[in-house]
Amino acid sequence: MPRSVSPSTSAIVRRVQPHLALVEIPGPEGSDPILAPGVVASTGNVALSLHFLAGRFVADVLHGTILARGRRWPACLTGMRTLWATCSYGAESDGFPIPPAPMRWSHTLHEGERIVVVTPRADGRVSAVGGVLDTLEPCADNQPYERSRLGVGCFTGRATPGAFVFDSEARLVGLLGDSFAPGGRVGVFLGAERLSGLPDVPLYMLLLNQGRHWDLIKTIHRNREVQDPRVLGTAAIAGRHIGNLPLTLKALDTLLVRDPEHAWACFERAVVLQELGRPAESGVALERAIALDPGTYDWRRDERAV
Repeated sequence: MPRSVSPSTSAIVRRVQPHLALVEIPGPEGSDPILAPGVVASTGNVALSLHFLAGRFVADVLHGTILARGRRWPACLTGMRTLWATCSYGAESDGFPIPPAPMRWSHTLHEGERIVVVTPRADGRVSAVGGVLDTLEPCADNQPYERSRLGVGCFTGRATPGAFVFDSEARLVGLLGDSFAPGGRVGVFLGAERLSGLPDVPLYMLLLNQGRHWDLIKTIHRNREVQDPRVLGTAAIAGRHIGNLPLTLKALDTLLVRDPEHAWACFERAVVLQELGRPAESGVALERAIALDPGTYDWRRDERAV
């Protein structure tokens, strides 16, 4: 039986290239935009390394531009995982044509496998360095990816942090977090499963924690199909911070359509209705909150009656 021949690095790059993109992010005030290498990790979303945001306020980098195939798409920051130093930008217009890269979960990798590190460049070309997977280690915090791994690869050339790691079948297996040893020939990457489905919630919470309430409201309203109860709850909190009670009530009502037994939303709805001068409706909402979670909200019944 003839022995199978592994595809060349250039052959892998040709298969990978249709899934790559650049994300143009506003630079610090007075400087040129930053061009960050990205890969389409889920439909309409380009994943990249968080270090390109350089620790700036989320609101300062909310908007970017996806560059691929000679075209530009307005994009908005849609999620981030600060612990794993990843984030994603989503195209704001319909018809984004770039398909997600095929993925392979990191726990299925084997030591000694061939891997390739790939970086899209501003000139439209792609830098690639071949290598071998040296070791796999469990991650310190695997939630919610219990089988996720950190990989260490040895490469024939410099492996640039923020680049993407693919296997010999051109499947995305990770994001390179750091490189070391002489010439950057040893690199550590985190599993690709952490690039897919990046949640919106951390983005909204960061905006809320930074006091960027209007940016939070605009970001939520930009996605008219938001149904995640955690996001809607965050929208309600932001609405109260800026004194927009109708907006708060709308977010709470939408949340309760999604999750009718959300006790916190029922209680907050009671408070907002009371402040809007609708005491009868407020009382009904309060009773509902108490019925759902008496241990938390029953003590407010007498206070409400005063």
